Amino acid sequence: MAAFSDHFSLSQLGAFRVVCAANTSITAVRSVLVTQGFRVLTLRSAGIKDKASLLSAFVDCFELRNFGTNPLSSWDAASDLIWQSLVEMPENKVGVLWLDVDQIISTQLQLFVDGLELLQVIGGEVERQQTTSNSHPVLLRIIALGVGDSFPEWK
Repeated sequence: MAAFSDHFSLSQLGAFRVVCAANTSITAVRSVLVTQGFRVLTLRSAGIKDKASLLSAFVDCFELRNFGTNPLSSWDAASDLIWQSLVEMPENKVGVLWLDVDQIISTQLQLFVDGLELLQVIGGEVERQQTTSNSHPVLLRIIALGVGDSFPEWK
């Protein structure tokens, strides 16, 4: 089986949660994630230009529908809803394919960093979630896909 990198783990807690790969590797990455028992979600960079559009992309990616009729506008609310969505999913492993990361980095680097930091914090929280009747720990991995030297082909 191909590995993402030396520091990225598909199965162990405490490993790095994020790895970069080429857009052209998406089929191979998705296949490995599915083979490893991950639910694969897609976060699209297209259209992300500000906080509101990033939060909207999170709503679509994590299929968040239970926050009312107003658009999601708060980092705290986004964090809570994403956390709840993850710990209530039947799967205990979730991989987020963040598409076209090179584009958001070139136009909105701070926004990308903010979004990634939010997902990193949530990843730490859901990994330590206690098992209850309606929640369980989740291993969250983020694969930043893009074009350019910073996004190597999957090997």
